[in-house]
Amino acid sequence: MLYTSQILALSTVFLLAVWNLIYFVFIYKKDKFFAGMGDLSSNVYTQQSKKNFIFTMLGESVFMLCMFGYFLCVTAAYSEDMHGPEEAAEEPAPVVADDAKSNKSKQSSKKSEKAKSEKAPSAKDDAAAAPEDPPAE
Repeated sequence: MLYTSQILALSTVFLLAVWNLIYFVFIYKKDKFFAGMGDLSSNVYTQQSKKNFIFTMLGESVFMLCMFGYFLCVTAAYSEDMHGPEEAAEEPAPVVADDAKSNKSKQSSKKSEKAKSEKAPSAKDDAAAAPEDPPAE
């Protein structure tokens, strides 16, 4: 959210500077610019030349654009340091080796169930019979 707000602030300052430049160069016809509030008789207005106002406004706009650009870089670096880089959500591709392992484990479990289901040999048969390797699981 902070990254997005910085981008919006940058675009706002830029568009305001462009509008002021267009207005005061092409539309505003007087040579003097009055800025202030209240009645004219109370003299709270300041008087500037149009060129002086445009120069000051563009200087302030460039300064603000530089500062918001710097803050944009800082917030991007902070976000990456705190949360790590954003990774694209990718679905893992099925691996053939995993399928082979799962098939082997299914076959070995079937063999062990089959061996359990067979009748257990008697004690005589166990003593007479040579020991066999247990089924590998």
